[in-house]
Amino acid sequence: MAEPEFDLFIIGAGPTGYGTFLTATACGLKTALADKGLVGQDGANNATMKMIQPGSKYVRTDLEMVRDDAVDCGLLKTIGGKLLGRQRFILPIFKNYGFPLNEPLVMGAYFDVYDRFSRIALHPPHKMLSAEEVKKLEPSLADNIWGGVSFDEWVTNPLELASACVNLGKQFGGVVMENSRVIGFRTEKTSDGLLIRSAILQERSGVTEVRARYFANTAGAWAPQIVSMIVPKHSLKLRPTKGTSMVVNKRLTDHAVILFGSSGEYLALLPEGKTTLIGPTNFDVPPEVAQNPDLLKPEFFETEYLRLTANRHLNPNFSINRNEIIRTRCGLRPQLPHEGVNPYDIIHRFGNFDHDVDGIINLISAIGGKLSLWIRMSKELTELICEKLDFPFEWRTPYVRLDGNCPTAGTVNLCTHSCSFPLDSYKKRRGLKSGRELEKAVYMTALGKRIKANLVLAKSILKSLKNSEPDFAKKEARC
Repeated sequence: MAEPEFDLFIIGAGPTGYGTFLTATACGLKTALADKGLVGQDGANNATMKMIQPGSKYVRTDLEMVRDDAVDCGLLKTIGGKLLGRQRFILPIFKNYGFPLNEPLVMGAYFDVYDRFSRIALHPPHKMLSAEEVKKLEPSLADNIWGGVSFDEWVTNPLELASACVNLGKQFGGVVMENSRVIGFRTEKTSDGLLIRSAILQERSGVTEVRARYFANTAGAWAPQIVSMIVPKHSLKLRPTKGTSMVVNKRLTDHAVILFGSSGEYLALLPEGKTTLIGPTNFDVPPEVAQNPDLLKPEFFETEYLRLTANRHLNPNFSINRNEIIRTRCGLRPQLPHEGVNPYDIIHRFGNFDHDVDGIINLISAIGGKLSLWIRMSKELTELICEKLDFPFEWRTPYVRLDGNCPTAGTVNLCTHSCSFPLDSYKKRRGLKSGRELEKAVYMTALGKRIKANLVLAKSILKSLKNSEPDFAKKEARC
């Protein structure tokens, strides 16, 4: 039997794939990355809203993920430099939002909590705005506004970010195979289980075979299909959700604007030159699309939902007509399986699935996550693979520079940033058992401070709290 050409063969060049390619090559593994299309241009990566953010919406549900995400955002800005640009966001508070989205005091407390994490991502604190300030900043918005919040997030061009990671990985000796679709595997039965010897690829020039010691399945929504080529029945389960966005041929806002739909789901308006990107949706997909993501396409009801939701909060002079939609973007998020959870409430956690349980001894699938978590996802995946290969792991990603040719650069102090809001000790000190208790305790503490500072409003706020628990996951908002 011929010796393997590579230590690691990565299938799928989305954020986890190209991130693992960079991490593994920098670590010293002889690595190849293959994708059925071009790097970063298929699947969810190409349909992303371009935001690199801890995610203010997750403050209500998963503070630990927000903290980890904030650390990654700060690190990515440090190594990414000009690949990440600062974007000012405006969150207007409309009078016809349901509680608590329509209450500036409550929203202020919410962002007091978020500030603890956004500063880790290298952002300044939020600022509360009056109705007049919101209208001055964004005259295209409707008039029924109480006030608003302004805060900053990072945005990036996902294709440029993917290209930067791959090019640096090539400098470390990695090999990239674009337009190379995996169509099968050669395996061998051993006493320990099924050993993958090689992947069979369909390229433009014909069929080729690549031998490797270990295989990483980072194919996103296509990941179950890859495993099915080896064992038809396996344990890898996903809950793919569909994200659709659209671009209209006019600039609606000067800043990014966050709006809420009729059930409390959020929607972003991002200015792009003379156009505006609007989205995303978040819907489950039918079984046939989950089984074959190539069938995915945007649908009329999705763009109509985006258009009508935006129009509900825009001045009639700025309303969007269907003929102003110039293109749509659509992708599948390879979410971890969540039972009985609304798609808008799914947490973007990630996981590495070792297929030892399926009898395959040299395959791991990485699923879940989001664009701003690719550094952490690729680190954990590469570290696990190095352990399997008995190869010393060295994490060099914090020392690279993605916006230049220098292979080493200064880095962020990860330990200091991780501990700037010590959630574990906070949870232990308060005797909190679950994550949900943690989110509620932190939020209510911040709200209490806001109320003490605004005694004139305390009576009305406490009355609202008594009748409606401040849980953003509840579907009480009405537009």
